[in-house]
Amino acid sequence: MNPNLPTPAQWLGNYLLQQDEYEKAIDYLLKAATVSMGETDDSDFDQTMGFYLGDLDKKQPYHHFLKAIEINPENALLYEALSNRSMYFKEYDRMIEYAMEYRKLRPDLVNADNGLASAYMWAGRYEESEQVYEEMLHATSEFASTYMVYPFKHRLGYAKMMNGKEAEGRKILESHRDTLLNAIQRQEVNSSGNGDYYDLALIYAVLSQKEEALNYLREARDHEKEGAFYRLDFLQSDPMLDNLREEPEFREMLEAKVKEQEEITRIFHEKLKEYHARKELKWMKEV
Repeated sequence: MNPNLPTPAQWLGNYLLQQDEYEKAIDYLLKAATVSMGETDDSDFDQTMGFYLGDLDKKQPYHHFLKAIEINPENALLYEALSNRSMYFKEYDRMIEYAMEYRKLRPDLVNADNGLASAYMWAGRYEESEQVYEEMLHATSEFASTYMVYPFKHRLGYAKMMNGKEAEGRKILESHRDTLLNAIQRQEVNSSGNGDYYDLALIYAVLSQKEEALNYLREARDHEKEGAFYRLDFLQSDPMLDNLREEPEFREMLEAKVKEQEEITRIFHEKLKEYHARKELKWMKEV
């Protein structure tokens, strides 16, 4: 079985994580990882650890993905995963390096372009970020009938503002804000993972409308169980949230998300001890 691909047990495990059913979720994810390993070669171990169990202990997958790349340097998804993990550790030069490799291996994917543009943004290299986003906009424009093809337009607006193009960037942000508000009013779902609330929070934060930004961040948090985008790694480092970082409510929200992750990691390692005590998970080398 390909450890890059999700299985029903993995889907269910990730869904239960969203529902705060941590123990059940971890059991399903461990089952998914076990099925993925099966009788496969040991080279799949590190990919399995990263792709199946990576959200249970944020610190572990990094070295597993590095080992997996040594075995399979042509696996584009490994570079995407490493770029995302580099963001979590705020290692932005590495984030760019891995995003470039991902784009090199999969130049056909808009997601690879988005990864590189985001990496430049996180690193404060706004001119390069704007350039990649502009290329994406041109490449996808012929297919666009709704805003859903352009989930990155607010990022482009922010990059322009940071490049000194205040009026142009603000116009893009305000236009995308109105589109998202209309989509929510019509109860449409964002094709990139229901990120409407989070994206609106970003836009309002950049426009220095802090109360509106916090309001939509609350909406993202409160709708997380229904699939709304609300991720710890983005809350910790997304540059478009910088105007909120000194706000007491934002700090409370971030602290709560950190504690949630710590609880998931604690239960995960307790589960591992239980499984090992029963002499299960024989494929598990290290965590």
